[in-house]
Amino acid sequence: RRAMAPVDLATLAGDVIDEMVSVIAHSQVELVLAPLPPRLVVHGDEAALRAMLRNLLENAMRHVPSGGMVELALSRAGRVAVIDVVDNGPGIPPERRAALFERFHREPGTRGDGYGLGLSIVQRAAQMHGADIQLLDSRFGTGLHVRVSLLLHGDEAARER
Repeated sequence: RRAMAPVDLATLAGDVIDEMVSVIAHSQVELVLAPLPPRLVVHGDEAALRAMLRNLLENAMRHVPSGGMVELALSRAGRVAVIDVVDNGPGIPPERRAALFERFHREPGTRGDGYGLGLSIVQRAAQMHGADIQLLDSRFGTGLHVRVSLLLHGDEAARER
């Protein structure tokens, strides 16, 4: 059983992006970071949440062609923390999205390497935290929008009132 503790997603996102600087630089994909909220604390396993966020970003960057864009936004909706990763890559038809969570699944025609584990890691971390994952249409016209919603830490949720 993993240790669950308060984790500030805004701080975590900054750390993950710092770790990924060279990956981002070599990808030739622009990472746009929406303004982070000052605090967005959830009750969770920091290592699992870090792996989830990193996999969401790496996955999006791997599927966006050079010159494309990936946007990361963190927000709060009532008692829920929301992580949005939106890209303007080729996207995935709605009928094929469920298969994305299967281990070793790779969409035909995807660029880059990888073992197709990214979204299964994301899904495992989400399940561990009782989080909800949605695969939505990107607001950029093409691409994919992955939204992960997880409950805020008790103290944070109460502070909203």
